[in-house]
Amino acid sequence: MELRRDRMLNCFCSVLMLFVNMGVLSTAFSVYFPYIREMKGFTNTQVFLLTTMRQIFAMIVMTQSDRYFRALDIRKGCVLTFLVAAAAFGILAFTPDARLYFLATSLFGVAYGLGGMIPASILLRRWYPRHSGTAIGIAAAGSGLAGMIIPVLATRMVEGYGLSAAFAFQGAVILLLCVPLLLFVKDHPAEEEMAGVCSGEGVKDTERTLKEAKAAECGREEVETAVGGSSGNRSGAISDDFRLTDHPRLLIGMVLMGLLAFQPAAGFSMLFRTSGYEMGKVALLVSAMGFFLIPSKILVGKFADRFGGRRMLRDCTLLVAATLFLFSLTAFLPYPVLYFVLLVYALGISESSVGISIIAGDYAPQAAYARTLKNCQFFYALGGLMFSTVNGMAADLTGSYAPAYVFYALAGLVMLAVLLPDYPKQQ
Repeated sequence: MELRRDRMLNCFCSVLMLFVNMGVLSTAFSVYFPYIREMKGFTNTQVFLLTTMRQIFAMIVMTQSDRYFRALDIRKGCVLTFLVAAAAFGILAFTPDARLYFLATSLFGVAYGLGGMIPASILLRRWYPRHSGTAIGIAAAGSGLAGMIIPVLATRMVEGYGLSAAFAFQGAVILLLCVPLLLFVKDHPAEEEMAGVCSGEGVKDTERTLKEAKAAECGREEVETAVGGSSGNRSGAISDDFRLTDHPRLLIGMVLMGLLAFQPAAGFSMLFRTSGYEMGKVALLVSAMGFFLIPSKILVGKFADRFGGRRMLRDCTLLVAATLFLFSLTAFLPYPVLYFVLLVYALGISESSVGISIIAGDYAPQAAYARTLKNCQFFYALGGLMFSTVNGMAADLTGSYAPAYVFYALAGLVMLAVLLPDYPKQQ
């Protein structure tokens, strides 16, 4: 009973990590962009430079994530990222200087880079060794939950109380959410709990797994997780001395996945707004996207557990490319049709949050999983950074966001062509 409770509490706290550090700071924050442009006098390019600052600092701190969590452990480290996020919202709420918005989104990047998918993935793979894809999918749904709740709430608060009040409220909520992390996150199962995890999940080599758990307790990076790979490829890793730089296709693929994960969704509110929709409808569309992401991420995680990471990558990317092309036609699509396109897009793009943890495990052996996940996340963030001004520049140069979405659709097809030939065969 205690084991089951601890597993559920750690999964719940992982949901909170991604609700705040991915959902609030990234997925849902774009709903503020039209207000920032109109109330603070930003150009389209300046608005999207806010995401550039977030990505720069996320990328920098990701390189130090292993040292960070060895020094502080996951519980303390993630609580600190929540405090950083709350401080950033405090700056947004109380600064009279709009230029300090760039400082605030830089702090967003610190919290996102250290407190997002990396600690959640490592934590859940320790507690759910045989169904890690499903567990990570459930946790990743936290960002979708934020994407569902925040846009409608933020729109009402901004229009009713002002932009500063909306930012202050979000910062206060994040401070409150520190409490469950402090109380419930448990970095490792105890030895007797680990045996229960292994027997309950059907892992045969319990003795080896217990040794890995003990080593992880001592802080050894090379065994920071109990297993590697998705359920479809538990033994399909390439080699014990795996290095991401030896696989340039994977490196390029992670850059392109970062592009697809960050930039299209970041531009939705501006795309819908400039297509003629008033802010109430824009908020509903962005909120619907968050709602659709919740079941989509869970379904994609279960799909990867059953069919493997390669098929997940292929099927999801095709959905993403098709829907991004349709988004370039937003001005011509009926409003109800946009909801259907968002639903399909949410199902496909869930690969970017759930899939990186699975792809890293499919490529890397158990001993290199934590390092490989960190490096994949780094190049994923680099992709978000490299293309972070595409939306704003396209709008400033052409007067429309539509050309950017044609570019994103083509990038999805290129990513598929790059990654699939090099993907490890499923075992």
